[in-house]
Amino acid sequence: MATAPRVSPPLQERSARTLERIVEATEELLRTKSFETVTVRDIVQKAKCPIASFYARFKSKDDLLPHLYERYDARVGPAINAKISAIDLESIDLQKAVEIGVDLTVDSYTREKWLMREIALFARRNPGAIGPDVRERRVGLHARPATFFAAFAKDIKHKDPVRAAEVGIFLISAIARESILFGEAPHAAVTALSQRALRATLIHTFYSFLTTPCASPHLCCLPSRR
Repeated sequence: MATAPRVSPPLQERSARTLERIVEATEELLRTKSFETVTVRDIVQKAKCPIASFYARFKSKDDLLPHLYERYDARVGPAINAKISAIDLESIDLQKAVEIGVDLTVDSYTREKWLMREIALFARRNPGAIGPDVRERRVGLHARPATFFAAFAKDIKHKDPVRAAEVGIFLISAIARESILFGEAPHAAVTALSQRALRATLIHTFYSFLTTPCASPHLCCLPSRR
């Protein structure tokens, strides 16, 4: 497995500010251009710093993506956890919980679509570049929404409600990701959905998955986590 590319850590406050400008400039450029078409010269011109400042921190442009991934991951986790923690579980039922879960999922892909697309492509092409700290945070990020559904265990028709919620979230996340981030791809374009239709479809899919038991115990779709 490939090792994660490393960013040369800034040793001084001035250096840290330069790194921040480089990262912010890259994220700004990604709003209108793909990562493939963005050049190092584009980045340093946007960041208003010498090109040597870039190469003092990154070996190549590609080394930026793991850093962008970690940066995004560090802020999205606390944001989702805060939203979940603010929910009064006693005031909602499973149907409403599913709607909240779908809305959080759709929002996570649409809020920074331009960045999420590049991060998703990077993670697929270079799984070994994702460091252990980020992987551990991702496990926690997925586990938090799943345990949220444990409060509705009596309505979830699976032996392991948390595992069922975990798989259900993976299911709707995959659909949302392909529809929102890669909607122009042929496989997504032939099943194009408006945002309203996508939300309704995800809610129906997730709720049906949680409330419909496996047809046969010998064909159970929910193996335990290893």
